[in-house]
Amino acid sequence: MNKIMCLFFTAVLGVTSAYAQHNSHAGVSASRSGDWETISVGGSFNIGDAETQTVSLGNARYIKNLVVQAEGVQGDSTVEVMVNGEVKGTIYAPGADPSYVVTVEDVSASIQFRHRTGGGMRIFDIKATVSEWRGNTSSQGRYRGSRSIAEGIAYRALRSIETIRTYANLGDDNTFLMPIKKKAGSVIVMANGRGDLATKTSEALVALRDQIDFSKDYLNLLMEEEGLFDTAVDLLALREEIDDLLN
Repeated sequence: MNKIMCLFFTAVLGVTSAYAQHNSHAGVSASRSGDWETISVGGSFNIGDAETQTVSLGNARYIKNLVVQAEGVQGDSTVEVMVNGEVKGTIYAPGADPSYVVTVEDVSASIQFRHRTGGGMRIFDIKATVSEWRGNTSSQGRYRGSRSIAEGIAYRALRSIETIRTYANLGDDNTFLMPIKKKAGSVIVMANGRGDLATKTSEALVALRDQIDFSKDYLNLLMEEEGLFDTAVDLLALREEIDDLLN
C-alpha cells in the first residue's frame, strides 16, 4: 500500500488589491491589504506518465499558498507545479520531508501539474489561499494576429514600465511594475519561439493582460501624477488591445 504524504507548499505572492496614497517627494506608493480566502480546487485526480493536468481557479487570482495531499502510485513520483508556463516548484511523493515551499509571485486563472519522473501521482486534495481580487475568467481566447503585432504590444509595455519605474518606490516596483515587465518579455520570447506560435503567444498575452488588470488601481493613481498620465493611459489601453486580439 502506498504511503499517503501530505505535501505542503506555499506560493507567496504578498499582494492583493492596491489602494494607494502618493507623495511628491517619495514617488507613488501603494499599500497592500490582506484580503484572502481559502478555496478547494481541482478535486481528486491522477497524473500519469508524461501527463500534464490543469486545475482551474475560475478567474485570474493571486495565489498566496496551496496545501496539497498526494501519494505516488506504484512508487515514487515527481511532479512540477507550473503557472503561466513557468515551473514554480516540485512535489516529490512519497518523500522523507512532506514540507515544500514554492514562491510563485504570479497571477493566473490556473495551475498546472506536470509529471516529470517516476510513477504516476494521485492528488487527493488542493486547498488554495487566494486573493479576493478576481480578474478575467479562465477562458482566454486565442491569438491569431501576427508576430510583429504581439511584439509591438510587448515593447510598448516595456517602455511604459521603464518610465514609471523612475517614480516608483521599491515595493511598488516589485509588486506592480516588474511583474508586468517580465510578462512583456515572455510575449517577445514566445512570439519569436518555435512550435505552436498561436498557443504560446496567446498564453503570454493573457498573462500580460491579467498582470495589468491586477495593477489597474495603481495605474489609475499614476494618472494623478504629473508626467505619468499618458504612460499610465497607454498601459491601460494596451490591456484593452490585448483583450480585443484574444476575442
